[in-house]
Amino acid sequence: MTSRVPDSPLRPLVSRHYAALRRALALRHALRAAARTAALITAAVAAGVAVPLGEIGAWARLLSTAGLGLLAVLAAVAGFLRARPSFDGWLERVEERFPEVRSWLRNALDFEARPPAHTSPELVRALGDETARRLARVPLETQRPPLRARGPLLAMAASLAVVALLALVLPARTDRSWHTLLDPRAAAPPVRLEVEPGSVTITPGAALAVRAHVWGTAARPELLCDAPGAPRAVREGEGGAGERLWRFDLTQLTRGLEYRVRVASAESPRFRVTLAGTPQPVSFEVEIHPPAYARLPVQRGAATRGDLSALRGSRALVEVLFDRDLGPRSARGAGAARSTCCAPATTTWWRGRRLPNA
Repeated sequence: MTSRVPDSPLRPLVSRHYAALRRALALRHALRAAARTAALITAAVAAGVAVPLGEIGAWARLLSTAGLGLLAVLAAVAGFLRARPSFDGWLERVEERFPEVRSWLRNALDFEARPPAHTSPELVRALGDETARRLARVPLETQRPPLRARGPLLAMAASLAVVALLALVLPARTDRSWHTLLDPRAAAPPVRLEVEPGSVTITPGAALAVRAHVWGTAARPELLCDAPGAPRAVREGEGGAGERLWRFDLTQLTRGLEYRVRVASAESPRFRVTLAGTPQPVSFEVEIHPPAYARLPVQRGAATRGDLSALRGSRALVEVLFDRDLGPRSARGAGAARSTCCAPATTTWWRGRRLPNA
C-alpha cells in the first residue's frame, strides 16, 4: 500500500511566481498593441479631418483601420507566445540563476508529482519543505520581465493630444471624422426630397403626374397611396440644382386619394388629391320591357340623359355611369312614378329599376 504524500507549499509558491511572470508578459505586449491601435485611430481621424470622405471612402478607412488594428493585436499575441517560457524552461532558468535551489527545485517538484516507490512520504515532504525555505530566500521577482510601460503610455498620450488639438482647432471636421469612422453611412450626403404638385384638386377622370426631386441618393423613390396598383417611378434625368428627377403617372382618377413619396430615409408629407364638383352622371344604358299586352320586344339603348318614355306598365332597367367613384348612397330617377334604390354594379356604374310614366 502506497502512503499519501503530505501537502507541500512548494508547488503553489512556484505556480504563483510563474503566473505572475505570464501576467507581466501579457500586460507588456497588450500595452504595445494598445499604443499601436491608438496611433492607428488617431491617423484615421486626422485623415478624415484633412480630407472629408464620402461613404465609400469612409468604409475603406474603417476597414483598413480595423484590419491594421487586428494585425497589431495578432502581433502582440505572437510576441507574447514567443516570449513566454515553458514551465520547465522557467524552472531551469531559476536554477541557473540561483545556485541556492540548484538541483533542489526540480527534484522536489518531481518527487511531489511522482513519488518514488521506495521513498517514504516523510522524506518527500522534508525535501519539499527545505526547497520552499530556500526558494523563499531567493528574489524570484527579478525573473519577471520589465513592463516597459513608459513608451506605450507616451504614445497613447500623444495620440490623445493630437485628437484633442484637432478638436480644438477644427471641431466640426473632427466631429464628422469621428462619426464617419464609427458609422461610414453617416458620410453619405444627406437625402433631401421635394414633391410636386402636392395637394391638388382635379376634374374626374383626369391624369396627374407626381414629380419627386431627390438629392443625395440614387435610390428609386416609392409612391405610397391608398389606391391599389401604385405606379412605379420613371426617371426623368437631372434638375437644374443637381437633383434627380422622378415621375409617377396617375391616370383616369375617378376617386380622391392621399399619397406620399418615400426614398431612402426621407419621406414627404401626406398630400391629398380631391375631385372637383359633385358626382355627375355621364351616360345611361336603358333596357325597357314592354307590358305583355303590347307584344313588343325588349328595347335597349344608350343616352346622355335619364329621361324615359314607354308604354304604361313597362319596366325599365337603368344603368348609370358617373364621372367618379361613389360611396354608399341611394339614387332615384327624377319624376319616377315608382323606383327602387340604386345599387352599385361597379364603383362608377349604378343599376336600378324604374316604372316609366305612360
